[in-house]
Amino acid sequence: MCDEVNGFIKRVKLWERRCEDGAVSCFLLLDAHLTTTDVDRSLVVKMVDADFNQYFHDIEAKSENIEL
Repeated sequence: MCDEVNGFIKRVKLWERRCEDGAVSCFLLLDAHLTTTDVDRSLVVKMVDADFNQYFHDIEAKSENIEL
């Protein structure tokens, strides 16, 4: 579970960086909409910075305590 949460957090950070650059190809419907309409991408492409650490603040400590 810890690996899944850490992987998801990394993907969110990657998506955020790509969206800041205007690249939304990882969001297929949004990309298709922006490609087919006359919309200013800079106004649409803003990602909410969800702080997942507030929910998983101790994920590293818990993952170290798991016995394999």
